[in-house]
Amino acid sequence: MFDFLELPLQNRGIYFAKVSLAISYLSAVFDRFGFWGHFGETGVSWGSMTQFFKHVSTLCPWAPENMIPVIGWVVTALEALIALAYIINTKNKFINIANIFLLILFLVSMSLFQSIKMMINFNVIVCFAISLLIYFADYNDNKEKRT
Repeated sequence: MFDFLELPLQNRGIYFAKVSLAISYLSAVFDRFGFWGHFGETGVSWGSMTQFFKHVSTLCPWAPENMIPVIGWVVTALEALIALAYIINTKNKFINIANIFLLILFLVSMSLFQSIKMMINFNVIVCFAISLLIYFADYNDNKEKRT
């Protein structure tokens, strides 16, 4: 692992941004597996993968019905992978780009097929901004190490 206290102050902020985003992703993943409770309970968005697939079908009306679970599982796996990579403080360009791409998909899909207000309520813009911050911070950090 690494020693958080040994990081320069700005890197601590970037790490905190990574962990914050990771917690958001993991919370959503846990919700899909019923960790936070059942669908309809306070604070529970899905409560099961079945409910999440219904949400995916709303966001992906263009997708054939048999692809909805595939899309749902891919998104879930990506969110979990990105979260774990951020928690261990990986500075991986692929992870950062995958994260940005995923959030662009969320931004567009939620805006077009749900509502702009829901996209704002789910803080997708904030997560996207944090993702860009992480990408550029990691890029600059890696660039400095190369020179």
